[in-house]
Amino acid sequence: MQAGLNAQAMPNNTIFLQDIDLLQHKDLLQHKLLSFCIMPLLFYVLNIMLSNMLNLRNSSLISLKILLVLAVFLFLSSCDEKGSLPERILDKPLIFIGLDGAEWSVMTPMLERGELPNIQKLIDSGVSTGLINPGALISPPVWTTFITGEHPGKHGILDHTFPYDGSIPKQPVDSTLRLKPALWNIASEVGLRSAVFGYFASWPAEDINGLIVSDRALQGFPSSVFPEAMVPEIQKLADKLALKKGENEFLNRYYPWGYRVRQASDPNSPHYKAARLIIGRADRTFLNDELVRQSALSIQSNAYDFVVAYFRSADLASHSFWREYDDSDFANPADPELKKLLGDVIPESYRYLDEAIGDLVEKFGPNANYIVVSDHGFASAKKEIVVQNKFKSVLTGNHLPVGVFIAAGPDIRTMSDVKAGLQVTSLDIMPTLARLLDLPIAENVSGKVLASILTPKFKESHPVRSVAAYEMDGFARPYNSAELVNQAAELGSLTGLGYIGADSDSGNSDALQYDFWNIKDKLIVAHISGELIDAMLRNNKPLAACVYQEFVQNKIHLLKTLLHHVKIRLNTIAQSDRLDSSVKVQKMMSEIKSLGDYSTECRPDAAS
Repeated sequence: MQAGLNAQAMPNNTIFLQDIDLLQHKDLLQHKLLSFCIMPLLFYVLNIMLSNMLNLRNSSLISLKILLVLAVFLFLSSCDEKGSLPERILDKPLIFIGLDGAEWSVMTPMLERGELPNIQKLIDSGVSTGLINPGALISPPVWTTFITGEHPGKHGILDHTFPYDGSIPKQPVDSTLRLKPALWNIASEVGLRSAVFGYFASWPAEDINGLIVSDRALQGFPSSVFPEAMVPEIQKLADKLALKKGENEFLNRYYPWGYRVRQASDPNSPHYKAARLIIGRADRTFLNDELVRQSALSIQSNAYDFVVAYFRSADLASHSFWREYDDSDFANPADPELKKLLGDVIPESYRYLDEAIGDLVEKFGPNANYIVVSDHGFASAKKEIVVQNKFKSVLTGNHLPVGVFIAAGPDIRTMSDVKAGLQVTSLDIMPTLARLLDLPIAENVSGKVLASILTPKFKESHPVRSVAAYEMDGFARPYNSAELVNQAAELGSLTGLGYIGADSDSGNSDALQYDFWNIKDKLIVAHISGELIDAMLRNNKPLAACVYQEFVQNKIHLLKTLLHHVKIRLNTIAQSDRLDSSVKVQKMMSEIKSLGDYSTECRPDAAS
């Protein structure tokens, strides 16, 4: 096994897919094993017959038998490995774990009480800090930024649904909308093998060197798993996690009182009010996370260079049950009965995530590097947000712009060895992941490699390499385009979270073209403010000026709104107690307001 990249060391995609196909068709696998194993057995029998025919002396016959039995044993002992995937290229695999909405203020007291032992081990042996999300606090764009290294205006995923101009019919965003290659596409180009589980907007699954279990696999959507030969195995797992007759035993860990879907429609049920807060949000999402966990644990541990596992349960629990968890910021305290039934759901979601992380660490071992992130944090909404769906769902938790960053592994330093002032933003994740995969870093990437967290030994043995850009015209597209399927359940979930209006109709839209400056004003302000803040945090005033000036050219009537949004976001970031570097809001705002007079030559891709 090699430490660096060597594309020739890997089989091509055709051979790889044949191996995957073999693994997933057990009857074919058994046939191939028999073809390997039966030959020595036949050889053995023929030699015994020959020995008898030649009347060999008894001692010679015994010796021959012993030798042949040993040969047969060696063949049989290797039979279980026939058809398995070749070992990965990298000595140290990279495991990227996404915890949507994970919040330090929830984790810290649980860590102190010893309730999150696996996360604690990663923190103790590596680096941890707050992760700044400077842009829109909308999960699909942020998770796509994590894996492409691009701002949303460049990678094309701008909201939960498309079209972005607010017109209908709508469709939930999917992988066909992504305009830039994901890290698993780039890794495939050089022969690295990736395994991706549940990642936001990964449906339809893409044709890569590896496997993808997309975020729609639990729903059984077509093209939700690649390669197709994996579908039966994933479907078996999904069937066990279905809400059969409106219930599933797995949910008892969150709702030990026995949640049932029908309770949400039965005013006479003692759990009627609780079930209405759960249905369509904090039931299917928890089951989907368990599918991610089981799928990730089912793969061959030594075959993948890059493993991605995305979990959403902390986000859904925090949106839905924050007041039941902590009602200290609310004018009206939580209903005592709801507090009793739902008050532990948020902590339990973190306990589950800790267990999942522990399972992944156990599977891939101490020789792997681990990066754990959340796209944003959470806090009390301080009021009820009533969603206009048929259940009149109530949300009580809201997003914060500082999430979680944890890194640990043999190539990661400990926190005591990292200089003070570590700053991590959502744009830094992809180049850092690429660096750990020994991939070249694109010169036009918006973020930076977090070089200070890497060990001197790693940097010495893996010199930085660069390319002009990750412009891969032929990067792996979905092997089937997004088909016309019933996405009502997904739209209903987004409606239940208040992300989209209740009047959103499901349908297919033209995902090939859109004009950034003609999308909804709210989205333009959110995404441009993110680009502006990110450039200022990096002290890149020329880039900030380009972003600012292009905004003024296209949307000058929204300038006051933009500046107001930027100031609020900077103030919120500055208030976080999880950052290692300070944010000087007044100084930064003064510099931003002067950007209109800043003279600079803007590259075509300097702003969205």
